[in-house]
Amino acid sequence: MGQDPGTGPLEKVTLLRAGDRSDDIYDEWADTYDANLLGDFGYTGHTIAAEALLERITDTHASIVDYGCGTGLVGERLHAAGYPAIDGVDYSPGMLDICREKGSYRAMIKADLTRPLDIPDATYDAMICAGVMGAGHLVPEHFAELFRTVKPGGPIILFGNGTPYVDEGYAERFAALDWTIERTTMLNYMATLKRPGALVIGRR
Repeated sequence: MGQDPGTGPLEKVTLLRAGDRSDDIYDEWADTYDANLLGDFGYTGHTIAAEALLERITDTHASIVDYGCGTGLVGERLHAAGYPAIDGVDYSPGMLDICREKGSYRAMIKADLTRPLDIPDATYDAMICAGVMGAGHLVPEHFAELFRTVKPGGPIILFGNGTPYVDEGYAERFAALDWTIERTTMLNYMATLKRPGALVIGRR
């Protein structure tokens, strides 16, 4: 599936290959990330993911984990909707510094999402993960570790780049994990670029 890689740091993370790391790119990008993605490229992935979760939770006291929280775009949307119990998890110190300044999260956790997490099973009522899909980020098999931290029946919202989702058979690989997929929707998520995205909605 074709896509426009964009320019600058966006192009760098888009063109990463299997086995590459994106830590340094995100740390360097942190200070201009929001302005670049939102202002230059018209990024909407955080809104798409957050709205999908808000349609599935009604208890404002629900505990939510935002994996790959970055600068906290998803957390801002959920916090503004009245959900204060959100924990953000990311491995970029630079991104977490920006995120922390916004004050949208109950707790912030630095962790590599490709490795076992120091979070007990069934900790959270719901999970959201936006913009963390593909080479240099997460592939479907990494999500089994994230899913175990969600309570049985809890909603799980994933949103990410649709190109690896289609080209690398993510639908079948996600279906093999221990959760129930309710719906998958493909849609563009950057106003100024051709950027197909995959919204995957399920329950633990």
